[in-house]
Amino acid sequence: MDKIFEEETQRYLKQFGVSEKEIYKIQFEKCKEAALEILETVVELIKEDKFEEVSAMLEHSPAGDDMGCDNSYIDFSSIFEDDRDGWDISDIVGYLRQRKEAEKK
Repeated sequence: MDKIFEEETQRYLKQFGVSEKEIYKIQFEKCKEAALEILETVVELIKEDKFEEVSAMLEHSPAGDDMGCDNSYIDFSSIFEDDRDGWDISDIVGYLRQRKEAEKK
């Protein structure tokens, strides 16, 4: 986990002249690095037939309506220090896309 995702750190940086655009750029890079590290770990564990260790990295999402499908997914919430719960790959891609777009403004 990197301190750049904490609100307190962001306020501190802004106080000393770091722009929000620059903070987003740093967050983008740190999130991207951490997400790739998680994915690389999953790949290596599968290559080594360490399926129980892969399973430990998964979260379960029930359908909730008794009609859909249950889902298991790689949990990326460990990237952040706050109470984000159950971040899957679509959340990470959305977060990265948002930060990248903010850099362009």
